[in-house]
Amino acid sequence: MTGLSPEAGLAVAAWQAVADDPAAALRACAGGRELAAAGFGEDVDVAAAVDVSDAVPVLLDGAFRGGRRWGWSADGGSGPERWFDPTSVWRSPPPSPPPRTGPTEIRVMVDDHTGIWCWTDDDSFTEEDLDRDDAPPVPPGLRARLRAWTEEHEAHLGAAVEPGWPADHDRRGRAMAAELQESLGEDYRVEHVPGWALEGGQE
Repeated sequence: MTGLSPEAGLAVAAWQAVADDPAAALRACAGGRELAAAGFGEDVDVAAAVDVSDAVPVLLDGAFRGGRRWGWSADGGSGPERWFDPTSVWRSPPPSPPPRTGPTEIRVMVDDHTGIWCWTDDDSFTEEDLDRDDAPPVPPGLRARLRAWTEEHEAHLGAAVEPGWPADHDRRGRAMAAELQESLGEDYRVEHVPGWALEGGQE
């Protein structure tokens, strides 16, 4: 085997010296004898096991992670050699969020930047996600009216509006939010966020 650093070469030589019976070598060394005397002989056997794991410890971010085996390569006749991808590690999945204990909150509002009328309190879905299987069942007719209500708002942005129109637009939004609340039931809490009042109190 060529191209190894001196340290790697020593590791290879150490392995080749005990490769025929690594368990016997570990049981005979000082550390193995101490563990066996303390009642941890099985730990020595586990440490000596060969070809039983698909991972190698990789030091990453101050902790050892399990590096995954991704391929094989011949080593010039002395048997297969495992290669590991040091950047590909097994990480514990992030903890699941705590289960929701109350109703899902939905905000009915006008948005100058996105043109979207529906947002949840945790931003898990918006109007664009209402076709998903896990989305709240907004009645198609009400959904269409809310879309028209939003587009009406967008058409008036930056334009002169007739007196009373902003208040009327907000009133209709509140009414549709109440209708949506009645349709969805107690699993949801629907809130209407006044649009024109937030944008400068145009009444």
